[in-house]
Amino acid sequence: KRLGAALGGWKPPVNGKVAQAHAIDALGAPLHPKQKANIGKIDLSQIPKEHKASIVEALEELPQHIVDTVNKIAVQPTQDDKIVTIDPEKGIIILHKTSDGKTPINEEYVKESLYHNVGHNIWGKLTDVMRQTDIKLYTSAKSHPRAFFTNLSRLNETEFFCEGFAYYIMHPGFLSIRHPAMYNYMKTQVFESNEYRTWNRTLEGDNKATEPIA
Repeated sequence: KRLGAALGGWKPPVNGKVAQAHAIDALGAPLHPKQKANIGKIDLSQIPKEHKASIVEALEELPQHIVDTVNKIAVQPTQDDKIVTIDPEKGIIILHKTSDGKTPINEEYVKESLYHNVGHNIWGKLTDVMRQTDIKLYTSAKSHPRAFFTNLSRLNETEFFCEGFAYYIMHPGFLSIRHPAMYNYMKTQVFESNEYRTWNRTLEGDNKATEPIA
């Protein structure tokens, strides 16, 4: 089963709907698909006004079956070293900022953290077969160090999945070059054939527009 089926029988549109997105820059500028996800059920009441638009736009970029796994997103201060609190069972994601300003919350942090941690939420809902596939992809990458797309993706199979989830949206060209099998896994098993046309980093770290998606 693919993820949509595992989450309650969701079926992808005929031929797979491509998320028609305009350019996204290295700082995570908003995407603008033709059809936005319905995020009405998500509790966004604890998000500061200055970050709400960015979070709403980021959520609206996700396929509906993924949005439906999230019930609450908040941005709250913390007195310790926590950056995020996740409760996959309840679909809650809380992004933290320190009261002394050592961990400033900016739009880049918000967008990348949000997608990464939605990935954690999804990881907890994967079927055994899907999880084993991710583990195999992570294991194979360890034999080819340049297959890892971020330093965090090297840590373990869970962080590998979550970074892959975020990069599939924000830097799809880069992910497809570094680990084509991971890109295909995200496309076919997690995003149900939804793809993103974005600006993304090259192997050298520059920004380059991806080729148009047919």
